[in-house]
Amino acid sequence: MVMDTTQKSNISGFFNGYEIHFKIDSSIQETDDFDQRYTEEFFNSERYIRYVSSTSSDGTLVNLSFKIKNGTRCMSRICLFFDKSNGILFTFDKYIYLPQFDPNCPKADEKSILLQFFKMINYLVKYYDVSDAKIILPKQTKILELYNIINCLTIKFTQNTHMFYDFSTKKSVNMSRKSYRNLVNFSTKNYTFNLIYGEKSFCIDEYFSLHKCVAGRQTRSIASWSIQEEWVKQKTAFISECRVEGELIGYAFFSLFHKTGQYFSGVYVRGNGYKGISHGCLYNGLKFAAELDLNKVFIGVAATECDSEKLKSITKFKMGFSNRLELRLLINMD
Repeated sequence: MVMDTTQKSNISGFFNGYEIHFKIDSSIQETDDFDQRYTEEFFNSERYIRYVSSTSSDGTLVNLSFKIKNGTRCMSRICLFFDKSNGILFTFDKYIYLPQFDPNCPKADEKSILLQFFKMINYLVKYYDVSDAKIILPKQTKILELYNIINCLTIKFTQNTHMFYDFSTKKSVNMSRKSYRNLVNFSTKNYTFNLIYGEKSFCIDEYFSLHKCVAGRQTRSIASWSIQEEWVKQKTAFISECRVEGELIGYAFFSLFHKTGQYFSGVYVRGNGYKGISHGCLYNGLKFAAELDLNKVFIGVAATECDSEKLKSITKFKMGFSNRLELRLLINMD
């Protein structure tokens, strides 16, 4: 079951005759409206596939995303990548998310697709010698029904936490940690914060340069930065930046999808007496998200005990900007 268009006929029967389209074209926007109709989260969207596909220019990233069609209608899409450099099979971050479905897809076919999805992941773990494959389940998952689908596989269940800032009750940003309030107040008094959103003349070069300087190297392709520039111009993303005497010293990048935002990435200069840069950028970004009338902002997935101290530190920072935590069931396929 090699993931290639030339092998499509070998597995098409798995999905009750639906046509399978492999390797979604990352260079163009899709003509179908699946995202507009059914996709709930940015990291299950066509736009996200296009972005991730562009991040690697050295061939270390394999795009395994595919969609299932009934005629011209897209019934389901699976966002999936394999990173050869670290052996991780993923949709977002280091996790795999379940396929998105057209609500009109017959339940029997949906179950068939889910079963074969798990079998495919199981196969890919062996085919690519995957070192890490963890599937996150939606919060509304019917566990017993799902278990009946996949109990033929050897798997184990754990759990993790999704962090959000939820605006459903109040369109404002309140921080429970006094230390965060103090840092935001300090940064507001000493630095200048700006928001970049929908500016047609926007150029991302300065932000790329700061990222390269802080990271000490270029971590992803120029093409991926160009895509982010395009998002800001098209109002599908915004930047909350921090400057001192005109010099860029930090920024938070937020993607937008339907009524949900996502804290996508952040770059902040450390040392030189600077403090509260990241707190000010994230706080102002969340305030702007409220002004955009978003329902929530996804802050990130919490680190686990097995993760590095760096990731645990990042989680501690993000927790301070989260007012809603969602416990998600996690399936380990490795």
